[in-house]
Amino acid sequence: MRVEIFNYGAGNLFSIQAALKREGATTALTKDGKRLREADALVLPGVGSFNQAAKMLPMQKIRDAVGSG
Repeated sequence: MRVEIFNYGAGNLFSIQAALKREGATTALTKDGKRLREADALVLPGVGSFNQAAKMLPMQKIRDAVGSG
């Protein structure tokens, strides 16, 4: 499974990445969402900071990736 972890400057990215790798996932950090279509899953870290994250997400790329299955 290929998992993209969105890096918007909040959350413990490397802890999340290590946990996913430990479970067998291939991970990559992304700031621009260019490879979202290649991913099986997207992680948005930092639940407490989600309002900040939502402002920085490439929403059209996420919509396109989700819409394409």
